[in-house]
Amino acid sequence: MSRFLKHIHYLRGIAIVMIVGVHARGYTWEWTDQTGFDFFVTLFDNGTILFVFIAGFLFQYLNHDRFQYLPYLRQKARFVVLPYLIFSMPILALRLYFGSSELSLAETFDQHSILYRMGFYLVTGLHMVPFWFMPMIFLFYLSSFLLHKLDHKTFYTFIFPLVLVSGLFTYRPENNANPLLSYLHFLPVYITGMWASHYQNRIISYSKLLLTVLLAFYLLITLLELTDVITLDKNLSMQQVWVNKELVFNIYVLKALVLCFVLVIIFNLSSRFNSKLLNGLAECSFGIYFMHFYYISSFRVIFSPLAFSVFSFIPYYILLIALSWASIYTIKRLTGKYSRYLTGS
Repeated sequence: MSRFLKHIHYLRGIAIVMIVGVHARGYTWEWTDQTGFDFFVTLFDNGTILFVFIAGFLFQYLNHDRFQYLPYLRQKARFVVLPYLIFSMPILALRLYFGSSELSLAETFDQHSILYRMGFYLVTGLHMVPFWFMPMIFLFYLSSFLLHKLDHKTFYTFIFPLVLVSGLFTYRPENNANPLLSYLHFLPVYITGMWASHYQNRIISYSKLLLTVLLAFYLLITLLELTDVITLDKNLSMQQVWVNKELVFNIYVLKALVLCFVLVIIFNLSSRFNSKLLNGLAECSFGIYFMHFYYISSFRVIFSPLAFSVFSFIPYYILLIALSWASIYTIKRLTGKYSRYLTGS
């Protein structure tokens, strides 16, 4: 029986589109139109949660009955860790030669040895904006034997609701500079993906009702964001919450999780829907993740200073997707069965 899930595969394509979008969008001072910036913030800021949800879903789906810890780690080392190291080399060389400009690093950081700085960058992912995700996801791989032990009905029934609710009061670490805090923040999202996989048949049986309720909720929250009724700071960090000793409900995590279920249900209900675009993006998604910020960095140098409007951002964004996708597709064609060792795709 095929283990391929088309609706989850397409969800991966949506996730990489959002992740490229949030990085391409840049910073508020790079926009001449604040409304446009706010719109794309609202549109794209769910990509990482989608990726983590998918990872949890597929972990449960593929490993529920046949999990082996060491073979699992070896597979991740070949197809995730190795591509990460390969794509890290160019930017690491630049960081080590020209020095660091990261706000989260101490002023004395560049006084350390090359080996120390290289190791620090690789362990934290701070050498390139999107790469903070990699050390965090490695922690999920290392803890997979524990996550597998949680994969049973008793946990999902009695413990998972507490995990989910607690996750709605967490935030990313400041500057995404702490892999352990990132892991703790995204752990409930990952486990929600596992839960969704475990109960996917039940979710599908109530799909039309769930879709109506969840889509209405998602659109309502989006509208409240765009009209500034919801004003929670999107840059709020775990450290700020701790310093202020506050419990702050993270509505954006809830909204993103709702979107995960909305898209899963939509793609599942549209079983006859076929998209070469989404399929191609999904097949190259990990490679696009590794590649896209190289193009963003290059464009910022070439076209500095940037002054985005809605009409200038859209073609720029499409160009980024196209170039990143074309690059990974070309590498895949040239390297054939070895492409996953180079690009993860």
